Amino acid sequence: MRRTLYWEQISLKRWTSASGYVEEENGTWTANLYRNQRTGKAWTERKTGFAASADARRWVEREAED
Repeated sequence: MRRTLYWEQISLKRWTSASGYVEEENGTWTANLYRNQRTGKAWTERKTGFAASADARRWVEREAED
């Protein structure tokens, strides 16, 4: 079952959700995914090089399903 991830646009260069956030710097979008939040040993996985915010948000959504 696929859950809906709600995104809030904080500024023109940043979107945030419960599973992570994406931000733009110098024309490139970076996705930051929160991992392992429930165990107390959390970290943030980062992937750069997206051309658009929608691509970065889709990556966070796909990875958050795992």
